[in-house]
Amino acid sequence: MNILLISEWFPPHSGGMESILYNLIINSAGDKYIVYAPFIRGCRKFDSRQDFEIIRSLAWSSFIGARIWIRLLLIWMIIHSVWIIRRRKIDIVFFGSLHLYMGIWSNSIKLFFNKPCFAFIFGEEIEKTLRDSRAVVRLLARFVILAMKRMDRLIAGSNYTVDKLISWGVPPDRIIKNFPCVDLRIFRPGLETRDILKYHGIESKRIILTVARLEKRKGIDLVIRAFPDILRYIPDAVYLIVGSGTQERYLHVLVKELGLSDKVIFVGNIYNYEDNCDLARYYNTCDVFIMANRVIRRKNETEGFGIVFLEANACGKPVIGGRSGGTSDAIVDKVTGLLIDSEDKKQIIEAVVTLLTDRIYAETLGRNGRLRAEREFTWSRYVNTIRKEALRFVYP
Repeated sequence: MNILLISEWFPPHSGGMESILYNLIINSAGDKYIVYAPFIRGCRKFDSRQDFEIIRSLAWSSFIGARIWIRLLLIWMIIHSVWIIRRRKIDIVFFGSLHLYMGIWSNSIKLFFNKPCFAFIFGEEIEKTLRDSRAVVRLLARFVILAMKRMDRLIAGSNYTVDKLISWGVPPDRIIKNFPCVDLRIFRPGLETRDILKYHGIESKRIILTVARLEKRKGIDLVIRAFPDILRYIPDAVYLIVGSGTQERYLHVLVKELGLSDKVIFVGNIYNYEDNCDLARYYNTCDVFIMANRVIRRKNETEGFGIVFLEANACGKPVIGGRSGGTSDAIVDKVTGLLIDSEDKKQIIEAVVTLLTDRIYAETLGRNGRLRAEREFTWSRYVNTIRKEALRFVYP
């Protein structure tokens, strides 16, 4: 099959969605993918290393975050994608998401070009727009829901997302429930970490790790606020934070205000699109992985799944996550990790201290997580599920 993937989120930009789409392509032997994505910093170097074609749009780069009048560029982007479909004899179109203007884009291709269309839905990117204070954004969200109902298939990454799609009126038979997966060749226990520990000066420390975009719903501030109490029980604990985002400056200030500058380390972004993946080695450094995700009710933001929990589990590490959104699909409570109410500081402290003091329990959770990843979360299963459905439309 010739497949066009249209996505605003694609490497070298980091994140769970980007990782899912990238791994879908590199694990799809026999199909030819063409990616249509924005031109972003670092993309030329990344693109030159890939075995598939990536078409970068400068217009799309200008479009993102632009004023409304400049968004007439959307018309050009739709025309450009239609040209690619015709020129490259595309059999089926995949949309990496359907948030905001992507609803107009996907509707246009579906209505006027009549190609089979699939879309990946993660949940939180739709919900936050439905409650946006701006009327134009809420209107675009309605286009998104209309687009979802017209897609041939929607690929949902959690039971939470499936339930949301059904509540928005999407017929259940158009939904493919397909949990994200993890590359077990890259994310595995036993990787060399001595250079990382030495670089950060934490060779003899108990390490708590978060890998996430630095956004409010990820709950990194909640862990930082709980850290002085954690230190009362585990004086040699340190907190590594991998990622960047809108809350970065705020989190730095918070750490300084709480006097934790020597206990909390901001690592920055680490990309996981190479075989010699430093991100996997950072997972291997930690004793406990935590992402205390929460619901931001005013914006209706939540965690759609949490692929970082799978990555940590695949490295044999116990995980702690907030009991909200789709995380209950990523974490089996008290089997591969612990689910908590992240808004309750006592639960954060208790979960972290329990796993740092009861090593046998922590190792059991980590081992169970690795076994579950090997059994249930392989990319071959993920790819085959989508490919089987796509073939039904391309070769009916």
